[in-house]
Amino acid sequence: MAAAVVGVVLMVFFWFSRQPSQQTVSISKPLTAAAPRKPAPPASQPAKIAAKPAPVAPARSSALQPPPPSAAAPEVVTAGNMAVELHKDLIPKDVNIVRIYYSQEITGPATSFGLDINGSGFTSEFEKMITLDPGAKGLTVKNLRLVTANQIHGDIEVGPEAVTSYVYPIVMIKDLPVFIASKPFAVVRRGEVLSVKLTEMAEDGRSSGLRVMTNLDEKMFRQFWVESTMPGLKVSSLKPSLPYIVDGIVSITDASSGEYSLAVSIFSQEVYRESVDVLMPNLGKTGLLSDINAKDRFRRPGDRLELQIEGTGFVLGDISLLSGSVPEHDMGSLNFSYVLPKLIQAFLIIPTSAPEGVYGIKIKGARGKTLLEDQNIFTIVPALWLRGVSLEPPAAAGSRSVLKIIGRDFSAEFAASLKIEMDEPGIEVSNLRLVDESTLAADIAVGAAVAPGDYLLHLSANGKALKAHGGSIIKVPAR
Repeated sequence: MAAAVVGVVLMVFFWFSRQPSQQTVSISKPLTAAAPRKPAPPASQPAKIAAKPAPVAPARSSALQPPPPSAAAPEVVTAGNMAVELHKDLIPKDVNIVRIYYSQEITGPATSFGLDINGSGFTSEFEKMITLDPGAKGLTVKNLRLVTANQIHGDIEVGPEAVTSYVYPIVMIKDLPVFIASKPFAVVRRGEVLSVKLTEMAEDGRSSGLRVMTNLDEKMFRQFWVESTMPGLKVSSLKPSLPYIVDGIVSITDASSGEYSLAVSIFSQEVYRESVDVLMPNLGKTGLLSDINAKDRFRRPGDRLELQIEGTGFVLGDISLLSGSVPEHDMGSLNFSYVLPKLIQAFLIIPTSAPEGVYGIKIKGARGKTLLEDQNIFTIVPALWLRGVSLEPPAAAGSRSVLKIIGRDFSAEFAASLKIEMDEPGIEVSNLRLVDESTLAADIAVGAAVAPGDYLLHLSANGKALKAHGGSIIKVPAR
């Protein structure tokens, strides 16, 4: 079996930032030999590995037809490494497609699994109007059928010729794409590798968890290993969760800064290769910053924004070397606190004058050197913003639950204006009430005759449709 070579630049920790293309490209393409790379000269500081772990229908007219194409240019959407032109003008005006999801996210050839399309306004006429492109050769969509006004279900059959890849299904009307899944499923052929990623880092930055997405049986695993192609890195403690996952640990032995490769072999044959950068500390003598995230990225003016800065080798004295700010708007300076050798926390108070929008963070070290910068860390959301919905207990035919709507700056006036409507007449929502400024509650009754499936809550206030960030779909399971 020929080997696949995937070059990926890694940043602080092990960072595999590239996801293999969802197009039908075989992982088993011929191995391209790369010129040997000489390691950088040894340094006085210890080198560290870099990693960033790189969405019964009501009766409608049978004359439903897709609208004629408009003069508007198609919307170009990126899925994985592929750009797709979406002709959304072909979707009927009373239909909305929200998401595509799968009963399993990784599979192999000669298998099948379920797929669902969620949205609103679905009818038998719309179901007959669409086709579903499975997204790759060797895959077939079968049994596409209307379940509810919010769900169309189908089955994906993975043929024996399917290649190893990430796959993004596409909804088609008149042979033109109108919607593409935002998240893929993965196909991995037996004895091949789809990806190698690094996970949890050790506090000193000298080792990291390793996860290989592959497809093995027990015999193959006994002849499976991962090793560095140059001295300095060691892979150990390989543990399988067959058939698709192998976990392990990769450690620095005597590596200096530079680029290294991890090669995956089965039966003494290299089948996959991934590049790794080993970096030197950038904060003090031992610290290496790798990533920054907001604990809750959705904030309002006047809120406290809390940040987590991840890395390795931090010590208490490193805090005095750091400064941080929001480049897009003057929100003052970040306040830092040491937590663990691999975690520093920071916070600021968002000014009440800050406008809605997406904001980034810039972290600087000694002498003003930029150590981390990300332009998409937090979002200032509007008042009456909806985060999502939940049910307690989960919905079931013939039962009652409490529906909770979570968001920001709710008021009694907003609760009185909010309307919740369903496409399914057998689901009734009543007694909507204000719990506190972040929670609304209502009673929801699911009739005994309601079929299993996904159902969308239509939310509106004062005649304006509202969308919850996390969606507003509830599921009635099969008994």
